[in-house]
Amino acid sequence: RFHDQLLRTYARQITKRSGLSHYAIVEPDTLTKNEVRFLATQGIASTVRAHPDPRLAADLEDHDVLLLYRVPDGDWIRHLLGRAAALARPAVFAVDDLIAAPEIGEPPLLRRRSADERRLWHDGIQRYRRTLASCDALVATTEPIAAVGRTLDLPTALHRQGVSAVELALGAAARAAARTERLRLG
Repeated sequence: RFHDQLLRTYARQITKRSGLSHYAIVEPDTLTKNEVRFLATQGIASTVRAHPDPRLAADLEDHDVLLLYRVPDGDWIRHLLGRAAALARPAVFAVDDLIAAPEIGEPPLLRRRSADERRLWHDGIQRYRRTLASCDALVATTEPIAAVGRTLDLPTALHRQGVSAVELALGAAARAAARTERLRLG
């Protein structure tokens, strides 16, 4: 996310030095006006819609990829996936937790819920898993999530949400220097 000018500048430098195609993976309705403007200036065209939005089927005509972020299975999603396949558009499932992994069992807090609530949760997990299994690829944020995609023989990309080892080392060096030198900003 680009909460300030420094992050926008950093992201701009990354896009200038990376490959030809760029994609934005974002949650629906969370982009600020500045973030939308930034993506447009970088040539990253995207349309962000909530998954039940009826305009999605028509949007597939003008887009290269259908990205479903944490979307459960249902008639409309199956329709969208079929439409994407008919248009030769890859469908990519993206997720940042193990919501599509029924094999992990129940989280401890769920064990305190009623039988109906537990059934509803398990049904939801199965619906997320069906959407994942129906997609052409997975974008995962952690290795355990990526393993779920590989179990389903899906092409899986690991895109971590966090600071890289190089960035952590730079931060540690800056902290160490700040302890021995006068730190100047600006």
